[in-house]
Amino acid sequence: MRSKTILFSIFLMLCFGIWSCSKDDSSDKNPIGSNGGCDTFVTEYEGVTDAAAIFSQNPTTENCEAYKAAYLNFFEAYSDCDYWVDGDYQSEIDAINDMDCSDL
Repeated sequence: MRSKTILFSIFLMLCFGIWSCSKDDSSDKNPIGSNGGCDTFVTEYEGVTDAAAIFSQNPTTENCEAYKAAYLNFFEAYSDCDYWVDGDYQSEIDAINDMDCSDL
């Protein structure tokens, strides 16, 4: 149960952080219509939401590991975006890596 709470909290923080960013924050280095290097960002985000839904409905060790992997893949894709700032989400990444799915 503790793992679910931690994962859900991380998910909420991540959503808040992404949605609170202004589109004006992206620099002029991207031409109009450019995705700013975020080619897989949306796909990986959908992977996180899908994994979260599966894990919340069936909290098994396997689903927990899939959820963690989806989050880490998302952060990897997000780090390719122009508006990524190194260190912004390191505490969340560390929390995901430190989660123990074996206690489910």
